[in-house]
Order: sequence, then C-alpha cells, then structure tokens
Amino acid sequence: MEAIGPKRATYTAQWRLSPEQERGLREWTKMMLRARLIRPSKSPHAAPTFYIKKPVGCRIVHDYRAMNARMVRQSTPMPRKDVILDRMCGAIRMRMKDIPFTAFQTPDGLFEYLAEPTGLSNAPATFNL
Repeated sequence: MEAIGPKRATYTAQWRLSPEQERGLREWTKMMLRARLIRPSKSPHAAPTFYIKKPVGCRIVHDYRAMNARMVRQSTPMPRKDVILDRMCGAIRMRMKDIPFTAFQTPDGLFEYLAEPTGLSNAPATFNL
C-alpha cells in the first residue's frame, strides 16, 4: 500500500451505534482477536466500524473511504470482484509497515488487521498479483 502523503493521519470518528450493534461488534472483535487476524492498535489512522444484518448473520463494514482517497491505485486486470473478495478475506498477510493503515474502531477500542481486509482500494489488486 502506497499512501499519498503517508505522514498525515487519516482519522474518522466512530459513529454512534445501537446497543445491538455494540454487542455484535464486541463479539466479532473477540472472535477476530482469538483467530489472530487483528490486534490492538496505536495507529494514528482510524476508520469507523459498523455492521449490516444479512438473512444469515451480519457483514462487518469499516468505512475506509478517507484512507482509500489517499492511496495510490494499482492498475491490474482483475477477475470478477465478488469472486476475489470471497477468496481473499484473511488470505494475505499485511506487510508490517502497512498494518497501521488498516486501523479501525469498535466500542472496545482501536484495532488493526494482520491479514489484508476487504474494503481497502488496493486489496483486490494485491490478491490478483
């Protein structure tokens, strides 16, 4: 991941969540910590987090729009987006220097990914290389 102006932090405050959303995010955070896919963070970057209910379960969403606006986009031919996103979640380990860019907030604090999350502008291109 190559940021435009990497010295400047990208921070978006956490949005207000319903009690149900807070409980759901706490459960998800514990599960991801146990799986060692995330860790507590001290990054200056932060994206707000929420989830969307689906017929079965929910989908966690990090609003990385501010971060994506600062990324240098990779140009690479790609197969269908839904196929890539389904296959890649948790499959690629992050480079140590890029981990702070994945920081996100939950009711339990600030965390960052150790494996490449979906939602970052270059995640599909990275998986396709």
